[in-house]
Amino acid sequence: MSEPICQNPKCGASLRKKLLLLCKEEPPPDILKESGYSPAEKWREYTIIEEINSSLSKLLPEGALETGLEALGCFYDAVILEGNRCPIVRLPEGKFEALIPFREKWESASPLVKFGLISGCLSLAEELRKVGVWGELWSALWSDEVGRIILLDLKEEVEEAEKVKDFITWWRSLEGQTNLGECFEELLKSPPSSLRSLRTTIEEILEQGLFPSITSTGLSDIGLAREINEDDFVNMVLELETLYQGLRLRSRCGLFMVCDGMGGHEKGEVASSMAVRGLSERFTSLLISERRDSLGVEREDSQIEVKIEKAIKEINDDIFALNQGEPDLRSRMGTTLVALLVLGHDAYTVHVGDSRLYMFDGQDLVQLTEDHSVAVRELRLGNVATKEEADALPDAKSLTQAIGPRESSFIHPEVSHFQHLPIEKETLFLLCSDGLTDLSSDEEIKEILAENEEPEMKTAKLIDMANEKGGTDNITVILVSIRPSQLFRPAKESVSI
Repeated sequence: MSEPICQNPKCGASLRKKLLLLCKEEPPPDILKESGYSPAEKWREYTIIEEINSSLSKLLPEGALETGLEALGCFYDAVILEGNRCPIVRLPEGKFEALIPFREKWESASPLVKFGLISGCLSLAEELRKVGVWGELWSALWSDEVGRIILLDLKEEVEEAEKVKDFITWWRSLEGQTNLGECFEELLKSPPSSLRSLRTTIEEILEQGLFPSITSTGLSDIGLAREINEDDFVNMVLELETLYQGLRLRSRCGLFMVCDGMGGHEKGEVASSMAVRGLSERFTSLLISERRDSLGVEREDSQIEVKIEKAIKEINDDIFALNQGEPDLRSRMGTTLVALLVLGHDAYTVHVGDSRLYMFDGQDLVQLTEDHSVAVRELRLGNVATKEEADALPDAKSLTQAIGPRESSFIHPEVSHFQHLPIEKETLFLLCSDGLTDLSSDEEIKEILAENEEPEMKTAKLIDMANEKGGTDNITVILVSIRPSQLFRPAKESVSI
């Protein structure tokens, strides 16, 4: 007679394999024996048991393993210990170490992963209900409290609304004093009456407050001294739809970029335009391809940074190819680049040259990029003692890096990743060409950003200020306003400003 195996393709383990008894108390061997099991060894606080006589017991349907909680394995049986019905689960060979206490998993999870766990819990509860078992098996697996969960038979007197309320109470206890915790508190005041309506409510909550709000405005001006505007820019907000753990969600992404061309009559305009077109196409494709990760689930961030740098070097090669035959490096066309890519709760910044990115939180103006110029290089190397001395150098404004004039091996784009956007209130990001910063101090820029005006008005005032000071170069300004997620920022009492 062949050995019985689990019919669930997610598992496929022999039914004679070891099982896990979800009870932290030492089970009496005689009671286990009466139930057809014998103790084998300890795993953490639990007991691994073996079946004395294998038989095909009631198993959880395959659908329950499609919920994002695959580490649960299959519900196999239950034994009565001190009046409590303790679940027995079976996992594929060697998978016990994959189990993680739920509280630990929750505390280390990003915001959306928490809702993925919630969605998984609801899906699993629905599957358990179909086979006549009602309970919270996943918590029994991961609970850090003895006797917290009892697996109950589904009977008519067990009202679904009461179990829904138990779910919300449990999640509330996990979250603590955060906006998400307060959201669960509100749900408890008028909880949904069924699992289905609870799932709908969860999706509505996510729709309203999952992601930071992004708005932006951009403007470019020729200035007062140039015949051609060699600046170019991109100001784009995307709304992308994706699925995560059975939840249909819309994620907001943004692509913001300023390029300042150089290289003589019309050449700079060509270089900046090529960079804007080429990088817009590549960066937009990157945002779309990474849209699932915009939700906040785990990703290999270095790969995104590598892709950003690769895109820049490809554009550099395209512009460099057009520069062949021009021996004078100073006459070759090229462009600077500063860009901000917002991907859900994360942001990536990149720059080459002296176009800048600032962050303003309502109080402090912080320059997030460092110019690739001779002045900055000499000051960093200690060849001059002060910024004033560096700015007085004859070639202070000459760029040490730009896109296009030289082969890609000579440029090193600076890419930075801001994980879980570090903002607790509305924050402005300013991208600009040196037509603004050469003529305006950081303090003057800060004064305009601090005014109680709409972003469009602030953008126009920044350009007017540069023109009032001579308008010696093209001036390009993008203002990006990011408001934090209403659902996942810290609760009011825990915010530090």
